Amino acid sequence: MILNSNKIFQYLPLTHTRATFRLVTKLHKHKVTSILDLEDSAQNPFSLNETEIIKSDARKNLISYIKSERFNNSDFQATPYIRINSISSKFFEEDIKLINKLGEDNFFFEGIFFPKTESAEDIDKLISNISYELKVVPMIETVKGNDFKNEIVSHPSIKAFHYGHFDFALDQKQWPFLDPNHLEYWYLIDEFIEVSNEHKKDFIHTPFPFTNDPALFWQMINFMKERYSSNSIVFCTLNAELSLSEQADENKLEFIEYPRDITDLKKLAVEIINDFEANRANKRSFGVSNNRFIPPHQYFAAQNYLKHI
Repeated sequence: MILNSNKIFQYLPLTHTRATFRLVTKLHKHKVTSILDLEDSAQNPFSLNETEIIKSDARKNLISYIKSERFNNSDFQATPYIRINSISSKFFEEDIKLINKLGEDNFFFEGIFFPKTESAEDIDKLISNISYELKVVPMIETVKGNDFKNEIVSHPSIKAFHYGHFDFALDQKQWPFLDPNHLEYWYLIDEFIEVSNEHKKDFIHTPFPFTNDPALFWQMINFMKERYSSNSIVFCTLNAELSLSEQADENKLEFIEYPRDITDLKKLAVEIINDFEANRANKRSFGVSNNRFIPPHQYFAAQNYLKHI
């Protein structure tokens, strides 16, 4: 069975626009919806100046490519989403200008993934700034956003919401970050599913962190279907190989013990820091090592843990 029997989104960077749109087309044919990313993947987490350049280039490259002869002569039919920067970010207004500019040129996004949403007012402000109607997907990824999730999810203009685990874990000062094969991970997800069911809104699950482990990915999917018995769950990935993978034979999710011993916690923090630094190629904002996607959020959390023990 192919993954497109499930609802799935995949994040795609905007650092190489031509390659990204080729992948958007391929994923679309397999019923995988793309999220073009102007936030986490378009940054250098160690340099605000470089981040400003990267984000500016991403916006310019997107406009340039959509206006190009190559794009307009293609058989492109997909309608991707876009993830912008948060409303508190200095990049928010430029992202809004980009979306409206492309709309004037007759390129319309299906919707916006809206990071660090913390109130219904945030959603109202976003909608009022967009020149055409599109779907808004609030992202609950801060402690405050989680505290106000009922208000956010019940907003009449939204049909789905997304949990951002990496940002939430950092904001909550988790160490180590919980993973899908920790039983404790699912206690918070239980709350989101309850809110999803109460307000009849789709729940878009946080991106799966083990990019090269399709067996575990399928175990998680089957576990969620069994645990929640809901058709309103949407899955999320970070790479095409996982998005287009076939279901593995082993379908039972086996939990591992959540580390609590200080020696193990220190060792894991050092490993995360070293793996992130060693595998952060070309100053990208994340690393991939031993099948694990390592976001800067996890790297900074590891550093913070070692600093305060």
